[in-house]
Amino acid sequence: MQTRRNPETRRSLIEQNQCEGSLDDARYCTATVVIISVLFVTGVLALLISFIGLFVAETMGETTTEYPLFTTTEIPTTDFDHITKRDTFETTTTRLLNVRSIKSSDSNETNLKIMVSIGGPDNSDNFSDVLEDPAKTRTFIESVMSLLKEHDIHGVDLFWKWPEEYQQFEYSKLLKELRERECLKIN
Repeated sequence: MQTRRNPETRRSLIEQNQCEGSLDDARYCTATVVIISVLFVTGVLALLISFIGLFVAETMGETTTEYPLFTTTEIPTTDFDHITKRDTFETTTTRLLNVRSIKSSDSNETNLKIMVSIGGPDNSDNFSDVLEDPAKTRTFIESVMSLLKEHDIHGVDLFWKWPEEYQQFEYSKLLKELRERECLKIN
């Protein structure tokens, strides 16, 4: 059973919560100091993190990866032959020929290895289509192998962002088959 509150009690609670103090009151000064202090500390921490990031970036110098990333390739939805996103085939071929000239030039890096990356955060949509059909999977693997052989590329990096749980086993099988054909380098 609910009881109704007395209207006078309600009014007295409202009156108790109203503040009649001025800005010169100690409560307002303390709150202002706390807010300014929090903002100051947050700003100092942000600057400190920025300086640490710059220091790390400068001390690392050049990249220390064994395989420089050359181009990102997407899986096309129709013919499953290797193409590069937002490029025509001629542009992609020109880039691959430039890689050959880099490898053949007299550079300090005599053991330069080149990889191609397929997928990525924006290009992972078509992996599920490839894995659902065994014929498309075979075509994809053969296309990757021909790309690697044709352009003398050392390996491929497959980046499928967040495969569904039921697709993870098929994705693992694809990685295993590419690894067995020495297309995929796992470190």
